[in-house]
This record gives sequence, C-alpha cells and structure tokens, in this order.
Amino acid sequence: MDGSLYIYYDEENGSTFTINTRPYFAFTKEDAPQLLGLITENNDKVKENSDAKFTKITAKYGGDKQQQLFKAVYKVSGKSMKNDVYNTSYIISSKGKTVFIQLSTLDEINFDPYLDKIILK
Repeated sequence: MDGSLYIYYDEENGSTFTINTRPYFAFTKEDAPQLLGLITENNDKVKENSDAKFTKITAKYGGDKQQQLFKAVYKVSGKSMKNDVYNTSYIISSKGKTVFIQLSTLDEINFDPYLDKIILK
C-alpha cells in the first residue's frame, strides 16, 4: 500500500492525531456515502472487540474539481471508557495529493478553521 502514516499523541490531554497519505484520488459528492461507509466499517471493527458505541454527529462533503473534502464526526462512548471521545475524520484531495486525517479528543472541537489554513498548500 503506497503512502505514509504519521501518529501524534498528546499525553497531557490524551488526544491523538493521525495523518495517512495516500495516492491521489478525486471524489465527488456522489462518492460521499461510500466514504462514510468506509469509516463506518472501521468503527464496526472496533466494536467487535469493545463495548464502544459510535454516534454520528455529522458527515458532509465539500469541494469542486480542484479540491475535495469529506468530514465525519462521531461521539464514541462505552461503559468501559473513562470518558467519551470525539473522532473527527477528514479525507482531503487537492493538488495531486490525498490525505486521511483523524483526530480523537475528549471534547468536540471544530477543526475546520485549522484545516482551512493548512489544507495541502
């Protein structure tokens, strides 16, 4: 599988940030349900080995021919978990590059303004 995976962990607040670079692929709004299906499939794999419950908060597509972005946010909870966690996933294709970004935090945070500043420039 081509691409690179980077994982960052903040011990102070328990947040994780992963970036997975992938070969470029453009996608459209019509592809958004399939992208959501991939994320749901990964969530289902986690549920197989835990009591985690995934509640979708939002899923949306934005883009044009030059740049595409898909975002999904889930609240993850479970009896065995000390705290609820918010998983924010982005799939971004722009300028011949595609990245998957996932952020897991204890609070629901809108990362959109940050991505607007760094989006594959």
